Amino acid sequence: MPADNVHVRYNEQTITFRRSTLEEYGISNVEDLIEDLKPKLRKFIDKVHEKVITLRRGENEVLGSETPIDGLLNTRENALHVVVEGKIELEHLSLCLIFVFKLNMIWLIMI
Repeated sequence: MPADNVHVRYNEQTITFRRSTLEEYGISNVEDLIEDLKPKLRKFIDKVHEKVITLRRGENEVLGSETPIDGLLNTRENALHVVVEGKIELEHLSLCLIFVFKLNMIWLIMI
């Protein structure tokens, strides 16, 4: 019997999305699915709205935001993995860019 749901797993918690519900709410790709997933993760992750969430199939395949839902139908045993990372704040990104720029300048001077 073909899979008719999308299962995602965060730690030991599995969340199931029925295909009919996904279609009803116009959830057609990974980006839409993640937006619908965030409120469900609120009880497990503090400040989930500030986090960067990606989905992974298996150990290595990170799913792009435009990946269609149709190709993600799976069984509970093959649930997609939820990966949660903190957001990079703009000020931190600026500091990193300045640091890289200064390193490049030092390297150029040494040449």
